[in-house]
Amino acid sequence: MQNTSKQAFVLDIGSASVRLIVGEPGKSGQIKILNNSGCVTNLLRNSGISGFSADSEAVRLVLSVIKNLVSNVVGGLPKQGAVLCTQAIRQVADSEHFLNCLYSLTGIFPEVLTGEREGQLALKGSEHLVGKNGILIDLGGGSTEIIVREHGVADRIQSFPVGAGVMPKTETPKVKGLSDHISDYHRHWSEYWEEMLQTFRFPDINVCVVLGGTASNLISIYYGYRPRDPESFDGKTISLRELQTTASVLTCLSEAERSDLPGLEKGRESIIVNGAFILISLCEMLGVESVTISERGIRYGRLIELLQAEF
Repeated sequence: MQNTSKQAFVLDIGSASVRLIVGEPGKSGQIKILNNSGCVTNLLRNSGISGFSADSEAVRLVLSVIKNLVSNVVGGLPKQGAVLCTQAIRQVADSEHFLNCLYSLTGIFPEVLTGEREGQLALKGSEHLVGKNGILIDLGGGSTEIIVREHGVADRIQSFPVGAGVMPKTETPKVKGLSDHISDYHRHWSEYWEEMLQTFRFPDINVCVVLGGTASNLISIYYGYRPRDPESFDGKTISLRELQTTASVLTCLSEAERSDLPGLEKGRESIIVNGAFILISLCEMLGVESVTISERGIRYGRLIELLQAEF
């Protein structure tokens, strides 16, 4: 039986994880979140992006996770909602079967977002932290969006097809304690950003906000290895040096040892180091000394749109 109250949902099928939120209008124009759940699936890395097959393990895992998330919503999904697909789906020539499966599970036909649209929704969700002058970095599993806001207008959005799940062509050896293990990741992504941002116009940055699972997990690990709560770190700040220290420690651990860290979300042990150095090298390129974490990404932005339009 479906909810009939003024509620809406957003299902966000990312390249590294699947997230579901359900919300309704709250007091003073705020949104009240009723459900915030998710799971790491590593769709981009596990599928290989050669195409989606009905029988592929990667697709079966994602659909199983979605079915479980939907079934756990008390009263069922609201009638009003959106299903968002990002970089993992943008790279696939034939994803019709996958999109049809999503429709059958939710009753909503999926929106395959462009990089620009993803950046717009990320900014709408994280506007409370970005303010009128700032940079927002949306570091996902398959893409990274850089959104620049100056004087509250003229937002510039650039999307890059790299994320925590996009490993360097030659992966670093999985051996503990090697100093080269750190420098290889660092060198690779520093060279990437140096090439990609040659023509990027750097603004005067008042604030740099970062959203995505990589950033949330890094700050979770740094501040006491606490179990990750979806809203625990929104608005908290971590310095570049603290990010570098955390990444260095993680690099010297095996994947099995990382998986035992309470602060690391299950499933991220294979991609967290790569994601950390993507973020660190980008911050160095931008001249950023600290970042503010946002937990309100594209799904929050889309939920705001739905609730404002419908109610």
